[in-house]
Amino acid sequence: EGESTIEAEVYQSDDKMGLSVPVLYDTFFYMNADEYGEFMRMFDPAYSGPEEYNMNTLDFEDIKLTEKEKKYLQETYVKFIYENLDEKYFSEKKNVDFKHEGVKLELRELTLKMSPKESKEFLTKFADQLIEDKKLHDMLVKRVELVYDQVAFAEEGVPAFDEKELKDGLVDGLKEMKSGIKDLDIKKGLTSKILVDKDNIIINRDMSMEIGDTSIAINSKDVPDGDKKRYQE
Repeated sequence: EGESTIEAEVYQSDDKMGLSVPVLYDTFFYMNADEYGEFMRMFDPAYSGPEEYNMNTLDFEDIKLTEKEKKYLQETYVKFIYENLDEKYFSEKKNVDFKHEGVKLELRELTLKMSPKESKEFLTKFADQLIEDKKLHDMLVKRVELVYDQVAFAEEGVPAFDEKELKDGLVDGLKEMKSGIKDLDIKKGLTSKILVDKDNIIINRDMSMEIGDTSIAINSKDVPDGDKKRYQE
């Protein structure tokens, strides 16, 4: 089925794992097996355990979001977005023709456009939301603990997992991220366009932003392809 609310997807291979939460960010956040130490130091700068991790020892069913967690994230962050994105940022165009490899659709185009100042203000509020969201912290730390416990079981000399220390490190990292937002050089602000069908399923998404000399462009598609099949990228 297409993406209409929040869905989480977990990716696993022998040397990489990742998590995607589309309503927050429409791409995968990856951790390579040989980046485990770096990943752990994001939460705990004092971490001194193993630098690599055998992905095959982790059951990814254990770290998927539960239905209750998905519902919480949907309610919390969709509400946040509605409360913090002014109507003036949006425009709508109906009956937009969309073509992809022989598929023709008539869709509704929703465009979000914010100036550099507006983008910074929104990102700052979003950082505050993340800093204050203790339930989100619990979700993240719970999953880090599962990975950590697997490593501790397989390796000798790994220090005991310290939940409070990890949560404190997470909050400190988010606060540092927030403090850096004011210095971001967001040249043209943020532009995001989505094309949705009559069921409000997102068929196409384009997002662009320039930060300093770096251009960020994201495109994703979820196109019905007949016989209940969908083309996704």
